[in-house]
Amino acid sequence: MAKTGAGPPARRSLTRDRILGVALDLVDRRGLDALSMRELGRALGVEAMSLYHHFPNKAALLDGVHDLVLSEIDLSERAGSWEEDFRRAAHSYWRVLVAHPKVIPLLLPSPTFSIGARSAVEATLRILRRAGLPTKAAYQMFRIAQALFLGVAMMLAAKPDDRALTVEIANLGEDAGEFPLLGAALRASGTGDPAADFALGIEVLVLAIRARVGSTRSA
Repeated sequence: MAKTGAGPPARRSLTRDRILGVALDLVDRRGLDALSMRELGRALGVEAMSLYHHFPNKAALLDGVHDLVLSEIDLSERAGSWEEDFRRAAHSYWRVLVAHPKVIPLLLPSPTFSIGARSAVEATLRILRRAGLPTKAAYQMFRIAQALFLGVAMMLAAKPDDRALTVEIANLGEDAGEFPLLGAALRASGTGDPAADFALGIEVLVLAIRARVGSTRSA
């Protein structure tokens, strides 16, 4: 006997967290240009207008995606040294950038335009202040670190393949006498290793922070 009184299957509730999760997945798969209220509504199985109850406009939605990505970074401060916390945060940031390369353009504007961004900056500044840097110097070092991290991540996204490198080397060969060091570097480095560049960059920053602390103390 067929069951009576059974209604249609319940639709999953439309929450802010669910919307942001689907939005980030859409960006990861198709890029920032593909994210619109209409496309997001289609992916969620709802009318686009229902999204405006949670996000007044696309700018607010992008802020939410930005903060969701930043929330994946491990910025916890543990009982170890500032160096350990800085390295852990930096490597965590790298993993997030690698996991969400199509979100990188969203991270390039001012680093303090959203609550999540401000929280991330504040946590990083606490680590740098523990190193012994004054507030102004700590913020300067934060900006330098951010430029390095995002710059290397952009290099990762634009990394040439072996074919493009072969063409570049072949073109350079016509002027090998004028650019001998560049030619040798391209042949030795190949398409490069952004992850290794990033790891080296972290250690360079640690050394720079130590030197900056020393200079501020002796000033």
